[in-house]
Amino acid sequence: MTVEKDLFNTGKKEYVHVYYNGIEAEKEKITINNRFNKMDEELEKKKEKKIKKAEDVKSYEKYYRLGFDENGYFMNYQRKDNEIMKLINKAGYFAIVTSKKMSAEEALETYRDRDAVEKIFRMEKTYLGNDVFRVHSEEKLESKVFVSFIALIIRNEIYQSLKELYKTNRKEYTVPKVLKDYERLGVTKLADEKYHIRYRLTNKQKKILKALGATEEEYRKFVNEQMDMLVNN
Repeated sequence: MTVEKDLFNTGKKEYVHVYYNGIEAEKEKITINNRFNKMDEELEKKKEKKIKKAEDVKSYEKYYRLGFDENGYFMNYQRKDNEIMKLINKAGYFAIVTSKKMSAEEALETYRDRDAVEKIFRMEKTYLGNDVFRVHSEEKLESKVFVSFIALIIRNEIYQSLKELYKTNRKEYTVPKVLKDYERLGVTKLADEKYHIRYRLTNKQKKILKALGATEEEYRKFVNEQMDMLVNN
């Protein structure tokens, strides 16, 4: 659902898009339950010491009724079930705020696109080594950024193509593993002064080629064409 509201009293309307995720709700409920079990343990330890006063347990007041003896020492505690239930009832809900008027579906799709872009830049730093540029001129910086941008496009294309294979085996069909698998391929110059493909494709490599929209024959043809160009030049 979407609600129009002046959130910050600026006289301008913002659009609050509210969502509910049932799976995340269950995860959050488990987290909340573990949190209060831990708080129970902490309060029990404080109670056993018999020297804790109101200021020592003040942070627990929101969700616990705290009891003290005639000398002001912490003596007992009890959960405020109504307050805890309010917290549990919020589990699974999240909101996105936009200044532009749009539907809740559009806002979520836009947010996911932004999240994807952030992940791509994180990928650039992690896998392409662009957390440090190591260049000394603006021209070289522009060149490196351009090359890394092209590399990201290619990497993302590989990632998208591998999705179905990834579902069958999450360990073997990640992009880094697939690239490493293809690094083993190579060509060798033999006695006939021609370059030849060094190894036959494995079944795994054939599956990857198929996922990328190519056949083994097309792969061999491409390699041979490149080798011919190399020899002729």
